[in-house]
Amino acid sequence: MMEGHLRPLPDWATVEVFRPIREPGVGERLVLEENFLLDALLPAAIPGVDLSEYRRPYPDPASRRPLLQWARQIPVAGHPSDVVELLVAGPFPAGWRSQESSSSRRTRPRRPAFVASSPNVHRR
Repeated sequence: MMEGHLRPLPDWATVEVFRPIREPGVGERLVLEENFLLDALLPAAIPGVDLSEYRRPYPDPASRRPLLQWARQIPVAGHPSDVVELLVAGPFPAGWRSQESSSSRRTRPRRPAFVASSPNVHRR
């Protein structure tokens, strides 16, 4: 399972690899045509893992369009502003997990501090 970012990132320092994907034309070439996310980035992020199941839903450029959209929606340096506003303002379900791997064997879900401190977190 691939997980998205739950908070806006202040700058490109940790996600510089995604910057070209935001450029019109360049992102389409990298993600849709060259399959950069699944053939280059993912193997570097989780080396030694059989990636066939990750690739299976995205056999052709048209099927990769959601990956391009996801990569362009990562909130970095205040953009895209609508995503930043959503993540800063909430509301968030009270049970959101931290960004730990789903293979983590935690006995209790834990919310990231920025989510737990949001005034718009729904408490049940």
